Amino acid sequence: MSIALVIGLLLTSKLALGDARCLTDNEIESGADRAEDLALEFVRAYGRSAGLTDLRKLPPSPREMHVRLWLTFAHTGVKGLVLNRRDQLWTSYVVTHANSGCYELREVSAVSNWTQIWEGVESAGLATLPSNPTRDAGVVVADGYSYVLEWWVDGRYRTFVYDNPDFFMTREDARMIAIARQLLGAAGIKTPEKRRLTHRLSGPA
Repeated sequence: MSIALVIGLLLTSKLALGDARCLTDNEIESGADRAEDLALEFVRAYGRSAGLTDLRKLPPSPREMHVRLWLTFAHTGVKGLVLNRRDQLWTSYVVTHANSGCYELREVSAVSNWTQIWEGVESAGLATLPSNPTRDAGVVVADGYSYVLEWWVDGRYRTFVYDNPDFFMTREDARMIAIARQLLGAAGIKTPEKRRLTHRLSGPA
């Protein structure tokens, strides 16, 4: 069997496995780990469908950092930024929804100053942000959005889930918005305008 044929078979098998990972949102939710935040379960599944490795499974490496920032909307889909650093070399990809129902990666080649951008993220205080901001349980935001950020450094894995930060606008929300705008804007991903479509659950005002 020729080398070209072997490579072709391997690529075909990889694509087939990728298609098998492309679950609907209902399938993701039904199989979700109830101990985890559902938003994290969704973005990890989207990442798998794009061929991304689960960051929780990476072995420690002091030379590497991985960041995945997801912008998720209630009804209009998901976009993500995948940012990797090895030594001083950066690679970046935008994650978008493909016609196949899976998610796919597109390399961001026009950005050369990720080191400077990341210094801005560090200055905004990502390391000191809580994983989940304070929320009023009596307020529901209709047709909202969330920022979900995964951050891996030398085997240490942290997550941040910020739903509708521009509505609640705590100090932590404001910092997350600034961080998201720096990262997503550099990759050409438009961030949401402020929206205030809400209703309050029954109970004391």
